[in-house]
Amino acid sequence: MKFRTWHKVLVLASLSVMLSACTLPFTKGDAPDEPVASITDSASLEASQNETSASPSSEEGSEESSTIASTIQKPDPVKPIEGITSPAVMYFVDKNSELTGVQVDLAAHTLTAENLMDRLLAGVSEEEKAEGYSSKIPEGTKLNSIQMKETIAVVDLSSEFAAQGDDASMKMRVSQVVNTLSQIYGVEAVSFQIDGKEVEKLGGIELSGPQTAAMWPVDL
Repeated sequence: MKFRTWHKVLVLASLSVMLSACTLPFTKGDAPDEPVASITDSASLEASQNETSASPSSEEGSEESSTIASTIQKPDPVKPIEGITSPAVMYFVDKNSELTGVQVDLAAHTLTAENLMDRLLAGVSEEEKAEGYSSKIPEGTKLNSIQMKETIAVVDLSSEFAAQGDDASMKMRVSQVVNTLSQIYGVEAVSFQIDGKEVEKLGGIELSGPQTAAMWPVDL
């Protein structure tokens, strides 16, 4: 009988300990069926709060970046090659009747022997005329063709080039052509043709064979 009594006491004591252990997670006043916030939920809440608090600074950073970008000086757009000019020299006669070089600006991509001749045959501009410049090349002279044979520029001009004028005028017009073309790299001499035929004489001026700038100095 005593053994059974003590056995009951031990059983009851064990049950009491188990019940007290089950109630440990709850504090006074907590309902047993209330959910306990998990660690994951707590971390999510903290991250959300941090994101919210960081939002204004992000906007400020964006505005600051925009302000800095607006103050950066942008480079000028690349200038197209069509707009780039290069100086060239046209040989005209000045008011003292002396041959002289007049600087003009031509498009860089058209700085060729043919374009130099076209500009020379066009004569002086109104501004150049006002400064006393003129050309001994007759108006209406046309460039039929210009070809390079090694270092010689073969210039074929229309018949107007050989018309009118005395020997002094003929010398001037030949010198205008030779000196203008000689500024082009690779051109060492000029050979003249009139409407496809080689010129041996221009008026009373001997003109057979290639003509160099040294043969036709500017101070004629």
